[in-house]
Amino acid sequence: MNIVNPVDGAWTVYVHGWSTPGGDSDYDLYTWEIPDTGGGSLSIGSSPASAVTGTTGTVTVSWTGATASQWWFGAVSHVGPGSTVMGRTLFEVDNR
Repeated sequence: MNIVNPVDGAWTVYVHGWSTPGGDSDYDLYTWEIPDTGGGSLSIGSSPASAVTGTTGTVTVSWTGATASQWWFGAVSHVGPGSTVMGRTLFEVDNR
């Protein structure tokens, strides 16, 4: 499940397991915090000057510091007039 633009604050996660082996079961929970602009070690090398809905374009990105044996998650924000975030492209770097 993805929660896009969650409200700030404390969250509680409940897992209802079906067909578990009985008793307690372990689950993995991953969380990421991605700022709307700036931060991290993701760099955009090139991108179209503008975007048109329903068309495609190429965005070249690079990532420094993606340590081996780790899993990284990132986003490229697409901004419009007034620096309004129009959408995001999410991706992962799996060095595991």
